[in-house]
Amino acid sequence: MYGGKNDRLCLTEDSAFKDSDELEITINADGYKSLTFNVVKSGNNYVLKDGTDVNPPAADKDAPQLTGQLNIKEKTKWTLTGNADYLKAITSVKYGEEKLSTTVNDTEITIDTSGLSAGTHTLTINADGYKSQVIEVQIEAEDNSGSTGDTESNSDVTFESVSVESLLGNYEAYRLLF
Repeated sequence: MYGGKNDRLCLTEDSAFKDSDELEITINADGYKSLTFNVVKSGNNYVLKDGTDVNPPAADKDAPQLTGQLNIKEKTKWTLTGNADYLKAITSVKYGEEKLSTTVNDTEITIDTSGLSAGTHTLTINADGYKSQVIEVQIEAEDNSGSTGDTESNSDVTFESVSVESLLGNYEAYRLLF
């Protein structure tokens, strides 16, 4: 029901506000008188002609790139590095509808992937003030073979990568540690 003290009209920055210095806005609703008011641009804000502030909401920023190992062992946690401000703003990391437990320590986030089975999994990261980010992790099955054969070992070399999907495009980041 309109007319209560908590009713409001929200105009976003991608509306007519975007390129106009002054606007006349008319609101028409069935059963009500038309309401017309004028707004003018004042710096980065808009004010009603009576001086009341009208602040369009800030647009969400693109999520910054995270780096870390793409392939991890089953029943382990996944650690990624990134921008500290972004990591502090993270509100959830989800696998489908399941919210995964996370721990943030400055420029690192640890995601509890220990409950995910072997295979490729797509996770969605949500953060206040940022666009959602979709990343993929490949979880490798535990090696229970107990093989003692003569094989070449590359345990001193770690290949890390992460797939990132954003509105600006999809990309992969890689890092080789030795």
